[in-house]
Amino acid sequence: MLTELAIRNFAIADALDLEFQSGLLAITGETGAGKSLLVNALAFVLGERAQAEWIRTGADRCEVTAVFTWPRDSLPMARELGLDTDEPLILRREFTTAGRGRVWVCDRPSSVATLRRLGKTLCDLHGQHQHQWLLDPQAHVAYLDASVDPGVREEYRQAFDQRERCRAALAAARDEIADAAGQKEFWEYQQRELERIDPRPDEYEELTARRDRIKHAAQLGGLYHLIEAELEAADDSVVPRLDQLSDRLRQASQFDSELSGWSTRLSEARELLEEVARESAGRRDTADESPAALEKIEARLHALYGLKKKFGGSLENAIAQRDRLAERLARVADADHTLKQLSGALSEADEIVSEAGGKLFTARSEAAARLCDVLRKPLSRLGLGRDAITLRHRELPRDQWHSDGPDQVEFLLCANPNEEPRPLTRVASGGELSRVMLALKSVLPGGDRVGTLVFDEIDSGIGGETATRVADMLAGLAKGRQVLVITHLHQIAARADRQWSVDKKTVRGRSVPVVVELDSESRIEALGRLIAGGAATPQSRAAARTLVDNGSGG
Repeated sequence: MLTELAIRNFAIADALDLEFQSGLLAITGETGAGKSLLVNALAFVLGERAQAEWIRTGADRCEVTAVFTWPRDSLPMARELGLDTDEPLILRREFTTAGRGRVWVCDRPSSVATLRRLGKTLCDLHGQHQHQWLLDPQAHVAYLDASVDPGVREEYRQAFDQRERCRAALAAARDEIADAAGQKEFWEYQQRELERIDPRPDEYEELTARRDRIKHAAQLGGLYHLIEAELEAADDSVVPRLDQLSDRLRQASQFDSELSGWSTRLSEARELLEEVARESAGRRDTADESPAALEKIEARLHALYGLKKKFGGSLENAIAQRDRLAERLARVADADHTLKQLSGALSEADEIVSEAGGKLFTARSEAAARLCDVLRKPLSRLGLGRDAITLRHRELPRDQWHSDGPDQVEFLLCANPNEEPRPLTRVASGGELSRVMLALKSVLPGGDRVGTLVFDEIDSGIGGETATRVADMLAGLAKGRQVLVITHLHQIAARADRQWSVDKKTVRGRSVPVVVELDSESRIEALGRLIAGGAATPQSRAAARTLVDNGSGG
């Protein structure tokens, strides 16, 4: 529900601050006083395309702020935007003469797209062809679906989505296989090269170390002999001497128990030194490899280096590429089987979509008949004729089915009995559109879920008994929600829970609108002027008082 609207330098208004409540709210005033300015300002802050003429003459920018209570349908968006639903929803939008604009949602910078998304859950504006879903044939199905089992719609949507996933998977597989066919020879060449060389992880580093040992075999051989001699081979080498010392410590440990631990540690040291001596002897035995061995290692390193350069600088990359090539070539070899599987899955999904689409089309056909039937009474009461609205519901060719259904739904208007029904988007006036929407919302289950409805021009071309019926329907629609209506008709204004008057006054040589909420006496005066069609008379005031006291537009 809209609770506050603040307007700055918008159209002819310099500054307006308004507060609203729930129920039926009427805005009245002379033609040209600026009543529709409020609708335009609200449309602007809900994401309508900005217009340069909306900036007040002499100002460099306009700004509108609207405060709403959070409706239930906006809660998922609130979570998505990280907003606190315990606080009011504040929308603010600014537009400059330079054509630049800024948007804030709850004082956070945002976008016009976000305003539009929020606006769909907050408010319906009807009049002057602004923000009207009735002007979008793609949205007409939503009104029809209000009477269709949600399970039938969801069954179709899930089947359609699965079919599209199958179709995308098949197309991707075909593209991959077509691409693979062109790459197959190159992949096979790479695979043969990798399999011929057959690299192992860390092989390059190991061979490099072995090559360096062979190249420096003379120096290393002498070192290995020295290590072996110093540790084990010579008479005075370290290991035998450690054995002797360890034995003496063990014998003396009967006099000093800590010496036993020393003996153990010396034994451990001896084992480590023996291990070094054995490894040194092994290295000494391989240090004398032949030049042929060195040549073989160099050739292997050269081959491995070529792979490293070709495949990203490491043998690991080359090995990973070998595995990828095997997978790719396996898929190429199995292409016919893969395509057959995916084609089968698509055919199965297509059958499921066909069945679900048939159910949805039938359900919508039945709902269309019901909707046209229940609309007859409110349409007649609103002065549009019992058969003014028909629904064109047709099944689309299979290749045109979409996520919303297998069909196309469009409202048609027959303004005169002998005319062919035509699309609302081409023939309906603003007043007719508003009355059609009023009729729809009066018969839809739950009356639609948007918390605020705004009607402008709904009284266009009506009067007398029809005006009374429009007033009654608006009052019924306003139960449990907020309905703002801009009107020239006393029948509608009298049924309102509250009434505002819009007048012009001259300030420093410029006309500005003044919007005031009317108390009981000023409201009688305003209604009296509407009834009299000019200045209020005693008779029109009395009639106005009777209307208000009776709570009736008749």
